[in-house]
Amino acid sequence: MREYKPTHIVGGYDLPRELWQRCGLCTHEHGRGYVVGTAGGLETHIGQDCGRKHLGAEFKELERQFAAQLEARDKKDHIAAVLAQRTDVLKRAEVAIRECDLASQTVAAVLERINREPTLAKVLERALLVDGAVRIEWLSSGN
Repeated sequence: MREYKPTHIVGGYDLPRELWQRCGLCTHEHGRGYVVGTAGGLETHIGQDCGRKHLGAEFKELERQFAAQLEARDKKDHIAAVLAQRTDVLKRAEVAIRECDLASQTVAAVLERINREPTLAKVLERALLVDGAVRIEWLSSGN
């Protein structure tokens, strides 16, 4: 394998003990590493530590490139998921706007009714001044 220079990482693996794979650089089996493509067109498994140990900075650069590709793919997938939900989110926003408009119209109608009655308007005005609390005053006839 050392004769065939790794050119890119095809994918990573992290396997349970019973599925460990023989390394393309050494004779040991590894549970964590990468499937790499080579300049000769071959693909093989390389343990993560073996790649760093035997191939050094070149392998670290391949890992960095692979991580960047994964990050870019994850971002692309996230954007696609957001865009897929866009229509539904816009529909829900339109419903919320209509419901707010309806509530606003209802409140305006109630306020209009209250303002037609001076006593109710005065009670509402007082309630707004004291955080919405309404106090009832009793007039006693003195009996």
